[in-house]
Amino acid sequence: MSAFQRSRQAGAPARQGEAPIFVSFGPVVLDQVKFSDGSTKADVPGGAGLYATIGARLVVPPSAASRVGCVVVAGRDFPPGILSQIQSLNVNLVVHQEPVEPSTRGQLVYHDAALREKTFQFLTDALFPHPSLLANTALLHSSAYHFLETPDSLSGMIQSLWFTRASAGVQRVAQLVWAPKPSHCRSDQLGSHLQACRLVDVFSPNHLELISLIQGATGSTFERNTIEQCVKFLLDSGVGPSGKGYVVVRCGEHGCFIKSARTGGKWFPPYHTDQRMVVDATGGASSFLGGFTIGMQMTFGNPTEGVIRGTVAASFVIEQFGLPTRSVVNNAERWNGVDPQARLQTEARRFFNYPEPKKGPNVQYAVERRPNPVLTGPFLVVAAFLMEWIRFIREAAWHNAGFSDLRKLLPDLMNIEPRYDPTIIPLPISQSEVEAGGERVSLLGHNALTQGQNPLKLYSVADYRAMYLSGELTPTDVVRAILPLIRRDGSQPGKHSIAWRELQVDRILKAAEESTLRYKNGQPIGPLDGVPSSIKDDYDYDGYATSLGSINDYAEEAADGTSSTSWAVRKLEESGAIIIGKLHMHEYGLDTTGNNPHHGTPPNPFNPGYYTGGSSSGPAYAVSSGIIPLALGSDGGGSIRIPASYCSVFGLKPTHNRITCWPGPNHSPTCAVQGPLAIDMESLVAAYEAIAEPHPSTQYPPLNLQPSPPVTKVLGIYDAWFSRANSSVQKLVRGLVDSLVARYGYTVIPIEIPFAAEGQMAHALTVLTDASTLLVDTRDITPANKILLSLGRTTPSTDYLLAQKLRNLIMEHLAYLWKKYPGMMIITPTTSCAGWPVKSGQTELSYGLNDGSRTLESMEYVWLANFCGLPAINVPAGYVVPEGSKGAGEIATKDAEGMVPVGLMATGEWCSEDALLRFGFDAEAAGQDRRCKPPIWEDIISRAQTEAKTNEAVGNGVNGD
Repeated sequence: MSAFQRSRQAGAPARQGEAPIFVSFGPVVLDQVKFSDGSTKADVPGGAGLYATIGARLVVPPSAASRVGCVVVAGRDFPPGILSQIQSLNVNLVVHQEPVEPSTRGQLVYHDAALREKTFQFLTDALFPHPSLLANTALLHSSAYHFLETPDSLSGMIQSLWFTRASAGVQRVAQLVWAPKPSHCRSDQLGSHLQACRLVDVFSPNHLELISLIQGATGSTFERNTIEQCVKFLLDSGVGPSGKGYVVVRCGEHGCFIKSARTGGKWFPPYHTDQRMVVDATGGASSFLGGFTIGMQMTFGNPTEGVIRGTVAASFVIEQFGLPTRSVVNNAERWNGVDPQARLQTEARRFFNYPEPKKGPNVQYAVERRPNPVLTGPFLVVAAFLMEWIRFIREAAWHNAGFSDLRKLLPDLMNIEPRYDPTIIPLPISQSEVEAGGERVSLLGHNALTQGQNPLKLYSVADYRAMYLSGELTPTDVVRAILPLIRRDGSQPGKHSIAWRELQVDRILKAAEESTLRYKNGQPIGPLDGVPSSIKDDYDYDGYATSLGSINDYAEEAADGTSSTSWAVRKLEESGAIIIGKLHMHEYGLDTTGNNPHHGTPPNPFNPGYYTGGSSSGPAYAVSSGIIPLALGSDGGGSIRIPASYCSVFGLKPTHNRITCWPGPNHSPTCAVQGPLAIDMESLVAAYEAIAEPHPSTQYPPLNLQPSPPVTKVLGIYDAWFSRANSSVQKLVRGLVDSLVARYGYTVIPIEIPFAAEGQMAHALTVLTDASTLLVDTRDITPANKILLSLGRTTPSTDYLLAQKLRNLIMEHLAYLWKKYPGMMIITPTTSCAGWPVKSGQTELSYGLNDGSRTLESMEYVWLANFCGLPAINVPAGYVVPEGSKGAGEIATKDAEGMVPVGLMATGEWCSEDALLRFGFDAEAAGQDRRCKPPIWEDIISRAQTEAKTNEAVGNGVNGD
C-alpha cells in the first residue's frame, strides 16, 4: 500500500465524540530555499495549510492528534517522503492527488544570514484544498476551519463548505477563521474585505496588512494606537454573522492584539520575548492561528486560552529553520526536545506580579571577595564596640565585605526598575478548569520508596499515625516518652533539652490526651493528629514568649478575646499535631551557625564539634535526633535549608509570602518566609499541606485551587556557580543527580544566571539593612550581631537601590529561563562548604562568632531563593569526613566517625512547591542508601512502647509536676 493510499483511508469518519476540531484550507507548499550565502535547499515543506496544522497539532494532547485534520492537494510530483512526514504527525489526513497538475511549489529567498529579510513567490499555480474534497470524510464534521483567501474566493469557499456539510446532514455550527491574502490587503480592496468579515468568526491579518488595508499605508512601523484604531473601525463595520466576531492582529515580535465588539481589546506578548530565540519566523503566523483555533475550541470560545495556545504553537515553529522536530522520549512526545504541554502550562499559569521574562546580560561568573577577619572572645567584643561607635571603621568594613561592588554594575542596572518585594501570587484556577481537571490533590502517599525499600527506619508521621490507629500506642504515650529527654526545669535537664527554648508541660500533655481520646473514639482529624512537633522561637504562640533567640520578649499582645498565635501554628494545631514547646534559634536569625550565647547552642547531631546550622538550629536538631518528625522554621537567607543540610533532614523554603505570618509581622519582609523541616518527605508534605492554607486576608488562593505547575523532570545546572563548592560536596550532589537521571528519567541542561556573585552581596546588603531599621537599640544584642547591624546601618540609599534593581534583573532572567525550560529546577549544593566546625571551643560558644567569609560560603547558593522569592528544597545527599580526621574533606563511608552531612538543593519557579515536593520524593528514594542515623538518634517509638507498658503495669509515669 502506498503512502498516498494510506493517507486517503485516514480520512474515514471518526467515531462519535471524536469529531475533528480543526481543518485548514490553506495550501501545502514545497519551497525551494535560497540562503544569503548562495546555498540552496529543495523541497522544504511549508505553506499556510501545513503550518496551521502543525500549530494545531502542537497544542493538543497526543491522544487527541486525530482530531486535527489536514488536507493535502498533492500534484503529480509530490514527494512520498514528505507525505509520510506529515502522516507521522498522526493527524486525520485527507490527500487528493492531482494526476496532471504539478505540486504547489514556491521560492523562498533569504537576503541575510539572520533569516530576517526574505521574499517569496509561487513557482507553480497554488493548489488549494476545496470543501468538496471533504465529502465522505470525518473532516466534514470539524468544528472549526481555517482559510487563507481573498475576500471573493472566501465567499465561494464558505458557500461550498455549508452546501457540502448540509448535503451530508451535518448540522453543527463551525467556527471560521480567516487570514487574508497579503497581496489583497490594500485600501482599494477595503469594501470587499468588510463584506467578507461578516462571514467569519475570526479575522486575522498581521499589523502591516491591517494598516495597509484600512489606511493604505505601507512600511514596517509598529504603533499600538494605530492598530487599535484600525481594529475599532473593523468592529464598528461588523465582524461575524451576528457582529460578535473577533479581530486578532498578529504583530510578530510585538505579540498580538485581540478584540471583539463585546470585549475590550487586549495585548499579549509573544512567547519568545528575547528575539535571539527566534531563528526563522516563517510559518509562525499560520501556526499561531492553528493553535489559537484549537484553544478556542477546547475552552468553548475563550479567546485568552486561544491566544495562549497560539503563542505556544508559534514558539516551536520559529525557534529553528523548517518544521519543528517531533520525537518520542520515554513514551512522551517532544517537539524540539520540549514537551508542548509543559510549555502550555507555563504560559497558561496566571500570576499577579510575575516578572517580565527577559534574558539578562551574558557575563562570566566572577568572584572578587576580600578575606574577612574571624572574630570571637574578647576581640569580638572590642570589634563590636569599635564598629558601633567609629564611623570610618564601620565604613571600611562595609567596603571590605564587598557591598560597594554593586556600583560596578551601574551601566547594566541603569534602566532597570527596582523591585523591593519578590512576592508572586498565583491566580486561582477557574471553575471550568476544576470541572475539567479537578482540584489540587494531596501529595501524601506519593513516596517513591516502597515497602521494604527503606532499611533506615526514621519514624515519619505515617509511622505514628499507623501505631495510633492500630492502638499499639497513643499520643499520650509518645509525649510522655519525649518530655524527660527535653525538659529543662529539673535538677537534671534532659539530654536533648539544649534544643528547646520553652516548654509548657501541662498544656502539651493536655493536647496529647485530647488526641488520644479522638483516636479512641475513632475520630482522628487527619494524618498529623497526635504527631509530635515543635516550632522555632520566632513564631507567636499564645502563652509563650517570642524572643527571636534574644533575651527580649517580642510576643504580640493579643486584644481581649483574640489570639496572637501565628497562622501557621494555628493550622498545625488544627491538624491535631501536638506542639511540644518552642525551639532555639540563632539570635534574630542573622547568621547561619545557630550559635547562641544567650540560651545555648545545640550541637550537630552527627558531630558535636560542628554547628547545626542556623538560624533554625533547634528545629534541625530536634528533627535530626529523632525526637520529633517535623518542626516549623523560617528562612530569610537559608535558615531552613542550611540547618536541614547540616543535620541531614529535609527542609522546604516556600515561595515568598506563601505562608502568612499573620497576625504578627514578617521581621524580614523582603526576603524571609516560614516553612517546615522534617525527617522524611512524607512528613515534610504533611507539614506543608497543613500550614499552606492561606489566611483569608491574603491574596493567595486556597491550596486546592492553586494551579499545578508543570512537572518536566528538567534539572538546570550553572556549572561555573556549582563549581564554587568543595570538591566532595560537588561529587555527592552530582552523584545524586546522576541517580535521578538514571533511575527516574530526569534530564540535565546547562544554564547561566547573570551576576550570581553580586546577587549574593545584594541579598546580604538588603537583609542587614532591613534588620538595622528594626533593631535600633542594640544594648542587649550579642557582639557578633552588633557588627552585622552596624554594617546594615552603613548602607547608603543609592546602594540599597542598586541591590533592588539587581533583584529585578535576576528575577526577569529567571522568568526567561522558565519560559524557555518549563518546569526546570535549578540544582546546586545547599551550601558550598561541608558543615561549619566549632573551632574555638567554649570561647566561641560563650562569646559568639563573626566569620563573614564562612557565612558567605554557607550562603553561596541559598540567597537566590530568598532574594527572588523562589521556593527551594533541601534533600540529604551524603556525608564527608570532618576536619581534623584522617581523610578530612573526603566523602565519608557510613561507619565514619563524626561524619558531616551534605545537602542537595533544588530551586523551583515561583509557586512550584508541588513540583519540588514530587522531586523530593524521587531524591529521597534515589539517595536513601546514602543516609544514616546520627549517633544521638532517639528511638521514640521504642521508648513510648516501654512507657505504655510501664503505665499499664504501674499506673504511673511522667507528669506535669
